[in-house]
Amino acid sequence: MFKNLNKTTKIHSYRVTLLSRQLGILLGFNKKQIRELSMNAILHDIGKVNIPNEILDAPRKLTEEEKILVSSHVLFYSDNVKKYLIGIRYHHTRYDQNSGIHIYAKIIQLCDVVEALTSKKRTYKEAFSIDQTIKYVKENTGTQFDPELASLFIDNIDFFRDILENQ
Repeated sequence: MFKNLNKTTKIHSYRVTLLSRQLGILLGFNKKQIRELSMNAILHDIGKVNIPNEILDAPRKLTEEEKILVSSHVLFYSDNVKKYLIGIRYHHTRYDQNSGIHIYAKIIQLCDVVEALTSKKRTYKEAFSIDQTIKYVKENTGTQFDPELASLFIDNIDFFRDILENQ
């Protein structure tokens, strides 16, 4: 199933997994938790196998209809990934919409956005610098992002710098 994802989504999922693992380490997660978090992170966009590549890789702003289709990727999964639904279903849930979501989903949500902002692979928008990314995370802490995770990310930005800068 993962092999059917387009290249951009595979790279994105891999980088989200690396960032998520780093955050899990900073939070003191044990090996089992890191493994679970990593599996949730690598599979968080698996539903994009159902979205045409022409839409995923569009070098333009998406239409409203296309945005709805892309955002529905959280609803597409198969039975063999059901145990990773936390990362798949809830990685787009904002902190201010449901602060009680599982910690894995909160981590993946932050790392998903950070990776997308800093990605040089986006065809529709210039990549953010690390400073621009930090500013964005700060501005959206408590609304889009969990305050504890956002602070941990910002306070330890050097721990993430290699992943963010090496693409």
